[in-house]
Amino acid sequence: MSKKLKLNLQHFAEGEGDPAENNTTTAENDDPEQNEDFKQEEKTFTQEEVDQILKDRVAREKKKADEKAKEAEKLAKMNKDQKDEYEREQMQKELDAYKAKEARDEMKKHASDVFKQNEINATDDLLEIVTADTAEQTQANVQAFNDILNNRVKEQVQAKLYQGTPKNYSSGSAGVTRESILNIKDDSARQQAIAQNRHLF
Repeated sequence: MSKKLKLNLQHFAEGEGDPAENNTTTAENDDPEQNEDFKQEEKTFTQEEVDQILKDRVAREKKKADEKAKEAEKLAKMNKDQKDEYEREQMQKELDAYKAKEARDEMKKHASDVFKQNEINATDDLLEIVTADTAEQTQANVQAFNDILNNRVKEQVQAKLYQGTPKNYSSGSAGVTRESILNIKDDSARQQAIAQNRHLF
């Protein structure tokens, strides 16, 4: 009759180290406060949310699988020359897309430089709006934007300047007529006179 040995398998499973230390670690992990914190940090989902997440994931994977299957089917129908031609076309499309992106980035940089010459710090959104396929068109777009901006600023400044100007109905303006105001050559002086004598217009 063979004699059976009793082995402490747990001793071998824990590897090197003092079993007392391992017990301490286990005891620390059993701390109820830490377990409560862990439970509080844990996000819970309703059954509907879980169903929707799974449904979305399955739909995405199905779409990817369908695209791969179509591509494989298309390649299977082609002979070697057709496959080579198809792969060349795909590489050419990727190359063209890369070149187009590089050209657009170059035009955006050009637009940014033109804005800087006009002392305007352009955002990416603004650069995206004014950037065109050619440098000439991009520069024209930037110039048009700059002109519109300058005109709007000028209008706002003039509106603020004339907003607080009181109307002059005194006898001193008795000699001022509409024609004399319109004959003033300087634009800003004419605008100021109009603002001061609104009753004539």
